[in-house]
Amino acid sequence: LSGLLVVFFIIQLIGQIPATLWVLFGEERFAWDGVMVGVSLAVFGLTHALFQGLAAGFIAKHLGERKAIAVGILADGCGL
Repeated sequence: LSGLLVVFFIIQLIGQIPATLWVLFGEERFAWDGVMVGVSLAVFGLTHALFQGLAAGFIAKHLGERKAIAVGILADGCGL
């Protein structure tokens, strides 16, 4: 389990890169100002928080922690 947690931590750390690039992309591609980029990141954050609050516990309870972490890593990979 500790090995999977290390991998999950590294993936989460790398997963912060798209949010940083999203600011630059939103400004360049859509001519968004800082407020609009902030709103888009806030919507993403709220969606992420809802999923963690509602679905993550359900998945961990039914699959077990080890499989839930593996599913999370797979979902992150598909999302990128």
